[in-house]
Amino acid sequence: MANQDIKTPKEYDQAIRKLETSDPAHADTFNPLFEKLINNDAYLKEQQDKLIEYTGPLSTERLSKDSNDIYVEVRYKRANGSLLKKSVLSDGVSPKYTTRTETYYAADGIAVLFTKVYSLTYTGDDLTSEVIV
Repeated sequence: MANQDIKTPKEYDQAIRKLETSDPAHADTFNPLFEKLINNDAYLKEQQDKLIEYTGPLSTERLSKDSNDIYVEVRYKRANGSLLKKSVLSDGVSPKYTTRTETYYAADGIAVLFTKVYSLTYTGDDLTSEVIV
């Protein structure tokens, strides 16, 4: 019995034909559907493996302690030492910073992939929300 073929490179296709009651119960009807589902699974598994490799176990480094003993910069590094993410507090007055900026880096730890900026809100002395700007 033959196995379903896995495409190279793997690809994802969310357009999968709906079976009708009039379709014949034959391998020629089901195999193309199974092939798409199996290839989708193979693609998703490959993406999951890449994500695990990209993030993997992380180490944390806290830098730049302010006058209130708050670290205003936190770096997250991959197992190979390359930088994954940097989080920096800014604006406002310590200890109530009003902005947190996260910068995400490519696998080389140098090239910036994207940046997210959060607006920080406090109730009294408690940080109560971080909303993406």
